[in-house]
Amino acid sequence: MNLRFRKLATEKEGIQDPFTLSVLGEREVSLIPCRRVLTYEEESIRVETVGCVVSVKGAGLSLKAYYDKEVRISGEIDGVSIERSGRG
Repeated sequence: MNLRFRKLATEKEGIQDPFTLSVLGEREVSLIPCRRVLTYEEESIRVETVGCVVSVKGAGLSLKAYYDKEVRISGEIDGVSIERSGRG
């Protein structure tokens, strides 16, 4: 199963560019744009994007690609969560 999420910006949020989060089966997550990788561990990777932080939890996680504002995370994906800026 492949899922794709796109954050649509609103004037209230002041976000000019949306981000795209793609979940490719249970083995890969793609995120565009990636501003920076906040934490990188085998069971958890946190990435800052436009207006939020995306957390990927699982086992054997690794950065498969990190180029041109895109990050691809591979491994056994157990969950993906989105934390809005300012919530920690």
